[in-house]
Amino acid sequence: MPEDHPESTAPRALDPDEMDRLRRRLVELEVYQEVAKALTSSLEPQRVLEQILEQVRRVLRPGNWSLLLRDERSGELEFAIAEGTGAEKLRGLRLGRGEGIAGSVAESGEPLLISEVDHDPRWSARADELTRFHTRSVVCVPMICRDEVRGVIELVNFERARRFDAIDLRLLQTFADFAAIALENARHVQALRDLSLSDDVTVLRNARYLHRVLPQELEAAREARESFSLVLFDLDRFKSVNDRHGHLEGSAVLRELGDLIAPTLPPRASGVRYGGDEFVILLPGHDPEAAASYASMLREAVKGQVFRRESGANIRLTASYGLCGFPRDAQDARGLLALADALMYGVKERGRDGLATSAAR
Repeated sequence: MPEDHPESTAPRALDPDEMDRLRRRLVELEVYQEVAKALTSSLEPQRVLEQILEQVRRVLRPGNWSLLLRDERSGELEFAIAEGTGAEKLRGLRLGRGEGIAGSVAESGEPLLISEVDHDPRWSARADELTRFHTRSVVCVPMICRDEVRGVIELVNFERARRFDAIDLRLLQTFADFAAIALENARHVQALRDLSLSDDVTVLRNARYLHRVLPQELEAAREARESFSLVLFDLDRFKSVNDRHGHLEGSAVLRELGDLIAPTLPPRASGVRYGGDEFVILLPGHDPEAAASYASMLREAVKGQVFRRESGANIRLTASYGLCGFPRDAQDARGLLALADALMYGVKERGRDGLATSAAR
């Protein structure tokens, strides 16, 4: 009898489609590793987001692509990032609620893969009309965090002849999930930064903010060749308010003062509770003359306000103000603060309730 030969165990050659699927799966695993590394290697969500989107470019190779963020109030989408032909015309463009494929994805929270957009009723040609780009196929996925759609990522036209497929959709959804985490982290990081730079009594900023931002503002003014002014003021005889009405009532007065100051601030200006009953106003783009006009208005507003009316305390306040500017009076943050402080104390010595500028020295 002929001998039985065991079935051959030689490896079977993979056909081209199988090879392509295997290659793409290996790329997926590599990408997951890179993105996970990005999420754990940086505390800056913006940097993480950029690294994630770099992987989108490298792996999926879209002709055009964009990241749109959703306005929580209106539901509109805004092009936050756009790359490709005519992309500069898209940045900042807003899509109405539910408009186009991106809007549909944002509303439904479900991804879409469309091979021929011309045959899809959800398609809007507005972006193509702006960019003169011809869209053929689209893959669009939502960025969801805590059951809320934060935005969408949309890829338009594979850079080669083929259309987007289910593997692309799955991979892009993974990118979007990571991006949503980065955006949520950004919200938390910003909230913590705001908290660390905010005064715990008023709606204003605190001394930490002042010492961080003032040098930056001066450098920006230097580069832009524009003026910058600083107003420092201290409440007159505020200790007597605490002595007479108690520290809780005193804190309530400071809170009301912050509420009074905040709406008076010009664009780009910021108000700071420097410490105790001392405040600083930063006025980018204001020369000392314009700053003096603002300070005079603020002085009259404070002087005319009745604080703690609802409690029956009916407290009135005055303050002493010192004002100086860059580049006329000082070249750095320390110099500006020291001069404004000296000017303010000069007002105190002359009887309080006044405004002193460097020009009056």
